Amino acid sequence: MQIIYHHHSFIEIVKDDYSILIDPFISWNDLCDISLEKICEKNIKLILITHWHMDHIWDAPEIAKKTGSKIVSTFEVIQYLMWEYPTLDFHSMHIGGNYEFEQVKIKFVNAVHWNGVGPKLIWWKAAWIVVEINNKKIYHAGDTALTYDMKLLEDMKIDVAFLPIWDNFTMWIDDATKAVEFIKPKLTIPMHYNTFPTIKQNPEIFKEKIISQWISNCIVLKPGEMIDL
Repeated sequence: MQIIYHHHSFIEIVKDDYSILIDPFISWNDLCDISLEKICEKNIKLILITHWHMDHIWDAPEIAKKTGSKIVSTFEVIQYLMWEYPTLDFHSMHIGGNYEFEQVKIKFVNAVHWNGVGPKLIWWKAAWIVVEINNKKIYHAGDTALTYDMKLLEDMKIDVAFLPIWDNFTMWIDDATKAVEFIKPKLTIPMHYNTFPTIKQNPEIFKEKIISQWISNCIVLKPGEMIDL
């Protein structure tokens, strides 16, 4: 199994002959390494969405239309997508719930973040996602503030944690470091930075903090780089 970081919060999990996408954001992201056309040439089975913000959900419907993949997200996000795209394949979940798809276990967990859609801004709760494949657990924090709920993840024995470090809208480097202390993953990978002028961060500073405190191993991935898990 491989995990590819495509930039921002967009990661791809490659299992056997198919892929699982989390928060695909390609069309308006100049730093993403892959085009929408190229990602749609892959065998995409699942698209997991943490919340309804443009930089997390923008390309999901188009990818699902072209690949026949199933979109999985919280109930409210899926309900809205069903109104907009009634022919697509969906599965709705919510915080605390579990779902298993062809030996891929998915759990949605509480995040401290909100999202809104439509002219009246209908507000919904955002989520974290834990994906378990081949007895390996991958945690994707989406957009979140630091929360003591992260201590609960320590018992889950997370193998890889993707954490936002961008500040302004989510955790920044110091808060993300505290999150790693709570979660204690085997490997931490920073995400969600440098896409826009307001979220400029140096991920090497985050890595140095993590490594120097012996909390977790930490690597910084460039867009298109992958790890084997």
